[in-house]
Amino acid sequence: MSVRRYRLVSEDVRAAAVARCRDMIAVGSSQTAACRIVAAGLGVHYNTVRNWVRDSPDPDAHNGVSPRLAAELAKARAELHAALGLNRELMTMLHDRERAVQR
Repeated sequence: MSVRRYRLVSEDVRAAAVARCRDMIAVGSSQTAACRIVAAGLGVHYNTVRNWVRDSPDPDAHNGVSPRLAAELAKARAELHAALGLNRELMTMLHDRERAVQR
C-alpha cells in the first residue's frame, strides 16, 4: 500500500511551474511530458501539475488550443488563404478565356 504525502505548495511556485510547463509545450513537448518533468523537480505528482496548468488562466490562450496547435492552425489558415487567392486568379483567367472564345 502506498503512502500519500501531501505538502503545501505556494502560489508563486505553482505559477512558476505552470509557466515552465507552458514554455516546454510551446517548444514541442507534450503537456504530459512537460508536467512530468516539472512535477519531478517539485516532488509532486504530475497530475497535480496538470491540474494547475488546466486551472490557471493562459494569457496567450487561443480558445483552449495549445500553442503548437494554434501555430499549425495559423499555418493552415495562411495556406488556405493563398489557395483561395490562386483559385480566384484561375477562375478569372478561365472566365476571360471563355469570353475571348465567345467573341
